Amino acid sequence: MIGWRLQSGLHPASSAPTPSLAQTPPRAPSHAPLRAEAVRMTRDYQIALERMQGAPMPVALQPALEDLDRSASQVLEAIDHNPRSAQLLQTLRYTYDRRLALTRRAALS
Repeated sequence: MIGWRLQSGLHPASSAPTPSLAQTPPRAPSHAPLRAEAVRMTRDYQIALERMQGAPMPVALQPALEDLDRSASQVLEAIDHNPRSAQLLQTLRYTYDRRLALTRRAALS
């Protein structure tokens, strides 16, 4: 669901496509409070990432960013199948935290 494509060289984050989740945010069934939390977390993550747009992204970070984005997508898919899993929600939070930390580090370098 979340995908980024960075080209070679340094590129501002604003040139990277917006995560596809921003276009179609997941919907949370009323019976799944953890799923609803995942939706809120995803929106907060997208907002935080948008605030960092414009920062140069070194090509060397591309594989790590792609891995984290792929992981977040897989966790969201797993949450769709098991919307009451607290472990999946923790994994999503950790993945988003790592992605944001890596983006911040790139912005500060």
